Amino acid sequence: MSASIESIPTSWQVTTLSEVLTVLRGVTYKKEDASNVTGEGRIPILRATNIQQGLVFNDLVYVARKYVAEDQLMRANDIVIAASSGSRSIVGKAAQLTVDWYGSFGAFCYGLRPKPGINPRFLNWFLQSTEYRNHVSELSAGVNINNLRARHIEETPIRIPPLPEQHRIVAEIEKQFTRLDAGVAALRRVQANLKRY
Repeated sequence: MSASIESIPTSWQVTTLSEVLTVLRGVTYKKEDASNVTGEGRIPILRATNIQQGLVFNDLVYVARKYVAEDQLMRANDIVIAASSGSRSIVGKAAQLTVDWYGSFGAFCYGLRPKPGINPRFLNWFLQSTEYRNHVSELSAGVNINNLRARHIEETPIRIPPLPEQHRIVAEIEKQFTRLDAGVAALRRVQANLKRY
């Protein structure tokens, strides 16, 4: 997704992320109101440490339901993005919720909710691109702490193909990753065999 704007097909639209997603603020709570164990009336909260190659659901904190607004409850296809960290490599890191899950995300993150008319997985792949990562890294740079503001996300440029093309692009990317995963698994099998020999 690093082609210049001049070289994109005429059927593609040049716009900003604000046109294709809604930015949601994370849940705020006092440290003493959070627990490392679940309990009745408590909701799990994702933090920046839960954003890896995908979302990981260990090391969660739990807060009372009263702290979580209705629109902060996550939905399948929502994307969680790290908004504040001492490390520039973490700020802007994003992962998509691919299943139904009852939970939310903390104040040092944003939730990104895709709008109708865009393939949510296309949006997720854009947020993994070098172009996007470089863009937010520059915007979020601070002296001691790096902060990504909602407007930084909303004003980020994106090129959107027609929906059928979005589907084709996503299918091709995921096909290549499936091949890569199979290749890595085969290499590990060969390495294990070599050790045995």
